[in-house]
Amino acid sequence: MKNLLSISLISMSMLSATLFAGVATDPDDYAAFYAPEYVIPSNNNLTQMEKDGRDIYNRTYKFLGLGSGVVNENGEPYVGNKMSCSNCHVADGTKPNASPMIVVAKKYSEPYLKYSSRTNEFRDIKDRVNGCMQRSMFGNPLPRDSVQMNSIVAYFEHLASGIQPGYTWKDVRGQGYENVAIPDREANINAGRELFDDYCKKCHGDDGEGDFDEDDQVFRYPALWGPDSQAVAAGFSRTETATKGIYSMMPLDKTDTTSGNHFLTVDEAYDIAGFLATKPRNWKDACYGDYMHSADETPDGIPNWMRRKADSGGITLPGSSTSTRQWVMPRRCVDVINGDYACNDTTKPSWFPLEQHRYGPFAPIKAKLAEVKAAFIAGEINEDGSFR
Repeated sequence: MKNLLSISLISMSMLSATLFAGVATDPDDYAAFYAPEYVIPSNNNLTQMEKDGRDIYNRTYKFLGLGSGVVNENGEPYVGNKMSCSNCHVADGTKPNASPMIVVAKKYSEPYLKYSSRTNEFRDIKDRVNGCMQRSMFGNPLPRDSVQMNSIVAYFEHLASGIQPGYTWKDVRGQGYENVAIPDREANINAGRELFDDYCKKCHGDDGEGDFDEDDQVFRYPALWGPDSQAVAAGFSRTETATKGIYSMMPLDKTDTTSGNHFLTVDEAYDIAGFLATKPRNWKDACYGDYMHSADETPDGIPNWMRRKADSGGITLPGSSTSTRQWVMPRRCVDVINGDYACNDTTKPSWFPLEQHRYGPFAPIKAKLAEVKAAFIAGEINEDGSFR
């Protein structure tokens, strides 16, 4: 059994020097889009650690999955499904408007540590990587000082070196997905199923199983649900996030992320995302804290940042006096005389049903959350955490 810290990564670049179909691209394709704020750095002069990081990024399951022999102290692999980083963040992590990795090393560094409402903490780049290892990869966090973690970060730092003088990571366009307006309705699951059959299954399979290359141990096109796909706690398992990702970049062969030339409409992407949300995914017990106020209960799909008490206080960014508070997703307290009212009693049902949290409409949920936040700021929250 190979120990995490002793495994040699020297041969990785030889094993996975060529990117797989549907992902490889020439960085020049995106040069005009990113200029002048950013230039994709050449891969011709990568250090060995940067090469290793790029290889792990593109073949994550191969080097950290079940068959790799790389395990934690409990004998568990670091990738629990068969996904690779590049299955979601395509083209070496450089594709515009496709959640690229080009500036994450700066985005998640001092003084720009990123606050995560899901985990209620400020995270650096290694925390962010491990968030994906547990949620998207259905695996385990890498030790922060491991050669694998340091190699991944080295590759991200290589990408971030393309930020041009006079600019910061905030100036670079094309980060994340396109910020589109989510339809104010429940996703149409039947329409989404038909759209999946028409446009998605030719690559991702009839049953969303993907196209996995057994010889190279990598998905050419990733599974969209099931044991080899992203876990429940992954961002892309959420209808809103999936809508933006699908609209921004799918189908790969029909959408130009640099020109705004989209094949699908936002409504079509939304319905496909809703259909995907009906499908089974792995659940990882380590992520109970993302969704529950108590690990003794069954997950109900409502994340903590939508349910934490309004008076729970906040945490302070290191080196700053600015505090970030958490706001509750109101619970419904019943009053048959005066009418139901919102409260933060976590023993009560959510103000909105679970199905709405999954399939929408999401605007009323956000409006109610904003209402609670405004009431708290105005001092209108009662001692029992309720407001009318």
